[in-house]
Amino acid sequence: MANARPILGWGEHSIPLDATGRSSRLYRTCRNWQFAWWLRLNRDVPDAPPLPGGDADENGPEQLTFA
Repeated sequence: MANARPILGWGEHSIPLDATGRSSRLYRTCRNWQFAWWLRLNRDVPDAPPLPGGDADENGPEQLTFA
């Protein structure tokens, strides 16, 4: 990639202290969760909309959002 640049400034410190799950080490150290918070706070990326009730696959993955 010719124009690739690193994204700096995200990590455990990017998760607000009052965020649900912040006190859990499993959440706090998850890089996906850290980066998602960074995107939300710095790029105004919204949560994914909930899946429609009738169309959700009961064996599929659960929809996760910042609650």
